[in-house]
Amino acid sequence: MKYSEESNLSVLKDWYKSAINGEGEKVANTLSDAIKWHFAEGLGVGGDYQGKETLLRDVLPEFFSEFDKLQGFPSDFKALGNLFIVKGTYIGKTKEAQKDFSAEFMHIIEMKDGKITSLYQNTNTDAYTKALGEVVIQRMDDKTKPFRV
Repeated sequence: MKYSEESNLSVLKDWYKSAINGEGEKVANTLSDAIKWHFAEGLGVGGDYQGKETLLRDVLPEFFSEFDKLQGFPSDFKALGNLFIVKGTYIGKTKEAQKDFSAEFMHIIEMKDGKITSLYQNTNTDAYTKALGEVVIQRMDDKTKPFRV
C-alpha cells in the first residue's frame, strides 16, 4: 500500500495519541526497523541512534527511567510530502526529585509507507536538566554522561 501525505499524517497523529495513552505496542509498530533517531544534545541520551531494536531495548528505557511521567503533546503539524514538522510541549515529572516540568519541542519526522523512518528532536534541554538536577560535565564513549548535583 502506498501512503499519501494525508495518510502518513493520519498515522503520525495516531502515533502521538498512542504515545500519550501509553500504548507502547502501537508506538513501536509505527517505527521503521531501520529508524534513525536524534535525541537533543544535553539530554542524558543525547545523540544519534539507528534501529528500532536498539531504540526500544536500550535508549528509550534509559531515557524514560528518569521520569514518573513524560508525555509529548503536539500542537501543530506541517506536512511537506513525506516530511513532517511537529511542534508541541513535553509535560513530565521526574522520579527522583518529583519535580514537574514542561519543555517545548520541535520534531522533524520522515515517513515512508506509514512508518517513521527518522525523527530529529529539538527541545529545551535546560528544562530537563533543571528538573532532574543534572549538569552535563563530560562526553565519554560518545555518550553524554550526566553528573547529579
